Amino acid sequence: MRVIPLTILFSLLLTSTFGQTCIHDDLSSSLRITVTKRKPGDSILRSQVPIEVTIIDKASKKNVQVISFKATELYHKSFTKCNCVRSYSTGKNRNAIVTDTDFGDIVVADFNFDSKEDIAIKSDEENSGTYYRFYLQGKDKLFRLDPFLTDSMSIVPTYFNKVRKTLTTYQRAGVRDAEQIYRMDMRTNKWHLIRHRFIPPL
Repeated sequence: MRVIPLTILFSLLLTSTFGQTCIHDDLSSSLRITVTKRKPGDSILRSQVPIEVTIIDKASKKNVQVISFKATELYHKSFTKCNCVRSYSTGKNRNAIVTDTDFGDIVVADFNFDSKEDIAIKSDEENSGTYYRFYLQGKDKLFRLDPFLTDSMSIVPTYFNKVRKTLTTYQRAGVRDAEQIYRMDMRTNKWHLIRHRFIPPL
């Protein structure tokens, strides 16, 4: 009979009970990001899946913040492969293939053009695409949910225009792609949808 070492057995029990935990040191130069997804069960799609993201300052090794929420619906594969992440800050998986607006479980980028790293966390997967919660970093280095990006834009942008302060998203709508461009008004610190159009198939 094969004997399983106690350390491996404990690790297996921990993963089975609490789900998957990934530690990311390569998404930010100053922050370590730890992501935990509680065990979703055996079905392919689960509702109200608990997600916990811990942000740690690399220099001081102190916890900066813990972000917790329940994802609306996720496929069982989400948050199970630690490499399914993307960072426009460090370049990690920057050019990885995007399918159905799925840019990865975690995306680090400067979404509001203030030269600070922000975080997008996958929160919902539907037939129409993959949706995210957007947390913007403030002057106090804390991350706060941005209602407009989360509720109105919802998906990670394909293009960032730092000069015009715009984000461009593309999403499949039937046989066409829907293009939407959002602009940040730096004077009022508010977002505006400035363009919406459907692109016909080639």
